[in-house]
Amino acid sequence: MRGGLPKLRVTVEVRIYASNMVETLVDAIKPDNVGIPQGMRLCTRIDEESGNYLKIRVDHHKIPPLLNTLNDLFSCIQPAFKLLSELTLQRHG
Repeated sequence: MRGGLPKLRVTVEVRIYASNMVETLVDAIKPDNVGIPQGMRLCTRIDEESGNYLKIRVDHHKIPPLLNTLNDLFSCIQPAFKLLSELTLQRHG
């Protein structure tokens, strides 16, 4: 640590069984990267090895903004995942 506040890091991996849905979910939560609290780092990506994991990493020096950001992200992921699941079922069902 170089003179700054200690960083807290939370890494979340969400397994998505349909690999074609992962990229759509990453795109669905990218708008949340705008306007994040000062000093926060937010990274969302697709696991390159499996292609079936959405990886989210959030770094910040305070717990409340970190938890609020995670809550916001999951609030976006849940309906997007539900919609994509329903669309997939309609196509294949």
